[in-house]
Amino acid sequence: MDRKHTRLRRTYLHRRALLLKESQQEASILTKTTDAKQAELTAQYDTGPKKPIEEEDEYQQQREPHILLTTSREPSSRLQAFASECSLLFNAHKLNRGKTQIKELVNAANEASATHVILLHETRGTPDTIIISHLPFGPTIHLSLHNVVLRHDIEQKQTVSTAAPHLLFQDFESKLGKRIQKILSHLFPVPKEKSQRVMTFANRDDFISFR
Repeated sequence: MDRKHTRLRRTYLHRRALLLKESQQEASILTKTTDAKQAELTAQYDTGPKKPIEEEDEYQQQREPHILLTTSREPSSRLQAFASECSLLFNAHKLNRGKTQIKELVNAANEASATHVILLHETRGTPDTIIISHLPFGPTIHLSLHNVVLRHDIEQKQTVSTAAPHLLFQDFESKLGKRIQKILSHLFPVPKEKSQRVMTFANRDDFISFR
């Protein structure tokens, strides 16, 4: 019996290591792809010394968000449901991943003039990672997800509005916090004054609660 438990544990740890490695590789590819695109354009248009590029330059010519959202390969039904809810949350176009390589996905997104690619991952059927990449120059952010509650998990679930939301950010005062706030805020268009949709990102001890 002990040998069987040992064998099952080794199998589980091996599979978990493979999933983690795939997640890290895809995050790395997203970053390298955007960095390579930026280097290519910089070399093409560079005519001499310039002032250092500030963080704001990445979003200086930000257009209306056009987001492509997909999952890891062979997603569970719960990850698929989470992806559907995220597509409503971000007003994003949900794409079935299939066997598409992440590099091919980013290239297709650039050709379609998408502003962002969002990639969702899971562990044993539980959504646990979201990767957000701003195109074509970055930045790319890799966030862990905890205590994910789907709309269908709530007894008195409500319909989801597609109106541009008002965003509330609490305790994003540090340099890193302001950086993350900028990344998240540019996933949404400017709301109308009369919009009644509100989203809150509350930071506490480097854990962001979202509702």
